[in-house]
Amino acid sequence: MTRKLGYWETIKTLMHDLFAGNDITVIALHFKGMIQSGLCKRALQLSFERHPLLRATIHQDNTDGYQFQLNVDFAAIPFTIIQQTYPEQSISLIEAEMKSLFPKEKYLWRVTLLENTPKQECYLLLTFHHAISDATAIFYFIHETLTAYSALEKQGTQFNSSPDC
Repeated sequence: MTRKLGYWETIKTLMHDLFAGNDITVIALHFKGMIQSGLCKRALQLSFERHPLLRATIHQDNTDGYQFQLNVDFAAIPFTIIQQTYPEQSISLIEAEMKSLFPKEKYLWRVTLLENTPKQECYLLLTFHHAISDATAIFYFIHETLTAYSALEKQGTQFNSSPDC
C-alpha cells in the first residue's frame, strides 16, 4: 500500500533530510527495575501491529513528491541493547539519537534499551521520524506498549492486536 505524503508530512521529511535530524523525536522512559528485552520486543511488536505508520517507509517519486509505503517488517526495526557504563550515558544516547538520521527507505523508528544491571534500572529510548509521529500518537503507543508488556509479564496473555489505530 502506498499513499502520497500530505503537506505537513512532506515538511517533516524535508526538515529531517535537510536539517540533519531537526525533526526527530526521542522519548526516554526511565524504569526502576529491569525490563525483560524479549518481552519488551514482543510488546513493541504488538503495538507495531496496531499502528500502520510504524510499518511505513518514505520514498521519493520524481512525479508525485514523497509517498509512504507500508512495507516494513518488525524484524527490520532496530532494537539495540546497551549496558550503561557511565552515569550520564542516557543523556549522551538521547543526544546521539537526535542526530542520527533515519534511512527513510528502510524504517522510521528505532528502539534502544540502556540497562544498568548493578542499579537495577534501565532507560527505554523510542526514536521516531516526526513524519509518522506526534505527541498524542506517541502517548498512545507508549500506553499500549506498557499495557502489553504488563499483560505479557504478569499473565502471559495475548494483547489484542487486531484493530489498526
